[in-house]
Amino acid sequence: MICREDSFESTDHGMKAGFHDPRFVVPLVMEVVREAKGLTYEQVASAFEYEADGKTIKGLDTVVEFGSDYTLDSLFLLRLPCEGGVREVYLNIEGQASRNVPYNLRDRAAVYLHGIMSRQKGAVRGYKGIRRMYSVWVVIRPLRSRANTIGRIPEKGLFGVQSEDEDEISAVGPVEMVFIFLGRADEPVENRFFRLMNLRYAPG
Repeated sequence: MICREDSFESTDHGMKAGFHDPRFVVPLVMEVVREAKGLTYEQVASAFEYEADGKTIKGLDTVVEFGSDYTLDSLFLLRLPCEGGVREVYLNIEGQASRNVPYNLRDRAAVYLHGIMSRQKGAVRGYKGIRRMYSVWVVIRPLRSRANTIGRIPEKGLFGVQSEDEDEISAVGPVEMVFIFLGRADEPVENRFFRLMNLRYAPG
């Protein structure tokens, strides 16, 4: 649990370490990634690559380029089972310890997503081969009115519905921002997902 008296450095390090722990990342994926809907914990856990210890999720290179270099907290390529094979999805998870920042968090997430999209150039043939991308932000000190809620910008995907004939996952567009607004670790909450996330990340 990250306590209020922790320095920015220890908070930042603790959050990044948690983003490679399947005990917290797998439930996060099951909660916010549309492609994981209906999958079991074991199926989602097996979608990640692991370090030699078999317990730590292995991430991708976190430096992305879009105009200039940006270093992400974490970046993963999930290989989620689906009917007929595997669906690959990029997942970026970021920690936000303060809401008093001189920029719009949505704009920062958009830059990160465009960087992730840019790195796919040359790796796919045609635009239909672009993998879906999620930028998920864990906000540990949100406004009290937003505590223990999840926000998506926008709900139908950054580029809107492409075709009424496409399935729900394809129709939401290639990228999505998700904001997880935590509550406090010492305050009860009924939702099991937020109990887990608050225990690990929220201030006491």
